[in-house]
Amino acid sequence: MLVATEPAGADTGLSTPAALSAFGALFLALADTLDEGTEPIAKTGANALRKGAAEAPFDLPPSPLPMAPFAGVLALTGTHAACGALIPVFDRLNWHHSGLESGQIRADISRQMLTGELVGPDGLVFDDSCRVGLFAQGPNLAYPQRTHAAEELFVMLAGTGLWSQSGHVGVPRGPGARMHHASLEPHSSTTGAEPLVAIWVWTGDIDFSTYLLQG
Repeated sequence: MLVATEPAGADTGLSTPAALSAFGALFLALADTLDEGTEPIAKTGANALRKGAAEAPFDLPPSPLPMAPFAGVLALTGTHAACGALIPVFDRLNWHHSGLESGQIRADISRQMLTGELVGPDGLVFDDSCRVGLFAQGPNLAYPQRTHAAEELFVMLAGTGLWSQSGHVGVPRGPGARMHHASLEPHSSTTGAEPLVAIWVWTGDIDFSTYLLQG
């Protein structure tokens, strides 16, 4: 069983047990990360994570997917502080290949990416108002331009990627960088020699059926 004890006097804004699961501790660490910005979408995601922390599972089986290509980047110097809470549970989250089962993302791209929803309609903790999860993009991968009805926020935790919005030239983004996409705003991400790991938040129309890959 994975258990994380809250620091004495920790103020989570909730009445939670003295001992959270390691997954619950991750929820709180990611909420703090989202709160480093001022975007309303970040506040929505942070509130959902804090609300769900006490309901997070106490244990999950190891993911059957290959995690090693992504896990190594979490331990590099300069990663976001939240990686400290992510590393202990990274290979035990509800990972799947992004868009593979639905066919919305080509298999050659999808199999090089992972996503896991923490809070949301398909999350470890149910919430029908937003989605908050983690995203991992493999090295040397161009994830083409895409759009979706949901408003979106990414916050980089580890690695570096070139992020492009509305057709502009990609800009290198590393740990702590925040990429905010309006509803239906085209955006893309490209990695070099190392993968990237990021938090993502969706609000508004969070139905995955609106997602459209344009490449």
